[in-house]
Amino acid sequence: MIKKLLLGLRFRLAVHKANRQARRYGRKYLVINVGGRLVTLSKQELTLLIRRGYFHRGITAANIEAHALHVALPRPSSR
Repeated sequence: MIKKLLLGLRFRLAVHKANRQARRYGRKYLVINVGGRLVTLSKQELTLLIRRGYFHRGITAANIEAHALHVALPRPSSR
């Protein structure tokens, strides 16, 4: 039970971090599970990791985005 509570807390913190960074930097941020840990990445960072071979061959940013736990979109600019 405590494990579930901690996982829920970590997930909420990761979502909060992703939303905050998406608003601040105007980029799309993803919360994904990598090796049992929740990681918050911008889509640009994700494509860089894919190019460097961090993920299996054939994996695309669209595949990872489709399976992401949370996708934080930036607010549209008011210009």
